[in-house]
Amino acid sequence: MGKITASWNGARVTFNFMDCPSCNREIKATYCKEIEKALEVPRKLKADVIKKALERAVIEGIDKDEKFNDPAYAFFNDL
Repeated sequence: MGKITASWNGARVTFNFMDCPSCNREIKATYCKEIEKALEVPRKLKADVIKKALERAVIEGIDKDEKFNDPAYAFFNDL
């Protein structure tokens, strides 16, 4: 729980603290109300950051970049 409550440190906002240290996937602990409660605010913040990043990508025209249509590109069809 200490990893979750510590959040990120420094000016750069990252959401790695929400990941399981074993498998590096986002923690989903439906069996533990304390952990789920601690993750509510960070999950909302992460969703908001993603939403704003996607909006910014559209404003800047990044979504029209041809590389997103290339199956060899790591982010193919995934803005």
